[in-house]
Amino acid sequence: MFFQKFLKGIPGDDDHQAQLRLRELGICCRWWDRVHQITPSEIKAKLTERNLDWHLNRYDHPDPDHGGEPFYDHTPFISTTAGAVERDEMFQRNRVFSPFLTALDFATRGFREPGYIFYGYVYTLGKKSIPLQEFSEEVRELNIYTNFLPFHYEGEIVAKIGIPSVNLEKYEKYDPDLLLRDLANGSFPTPIDVAYNDDYAEPERYLNLRGLLER
Repeated sequence: MFFQKFLKGIPGDDDHQAQLRLRELGICCRWWDRVHQITPSEIKAKLTERNLDWHLNRYDHPDPDHGGEPFYDHTPFISTTAGAVERDEMFQRNRVFSPFLTALDFATRGFREPGYIFYGYVYTLGKKSIPLQEFSEEVRELNIYTNFLPFHYEGEIVAKIGIPSVNLEKYEKYDPDLLLRDLANGSFPTPIDVAYNDDYAEPERYLNLRGLLER
């Protein structure tokens, strides 16, 4: 099992709601956020290979399983980013895609609106574990997900149902005008606000290796 750090960009300009996510609610999938109450049997039915494929490749398509409503209203998954590497055969080099820039793009809807980047971690297994709610899918890993994914560069780590608030370290808030000014000046983007979670459970506390018992 791995403790995998991630970034998650969420658009908006509601500091109260952002602080609730950070310190109490955590980050929920859009399905749970929309219906408010879900059951274990519903979760089991939702965590399927078909739904993961739709989340990754048909996110905004009309879903025949839900009367033609957009799939994103029913997804049990949560996209986060941890960065990705792609091979450029022509120039014989690897291209590294920054998780920060990916999260920033999502948070600000393409540098047009205010938004937040959440910093946290999830758990992965190093193999597919779609039915297991506790473990996220490392779809960026080509040795696990060998099918072609057009958005591989987004470096997705796909969580399930919800990410608890204790897994969230902080958020940074960005203003699009100040962000574009920083980029134009060649400066690293500066957040207009940073909030920390006092109840953050630092993963370093739990990375303990138990040895063998000796006689």
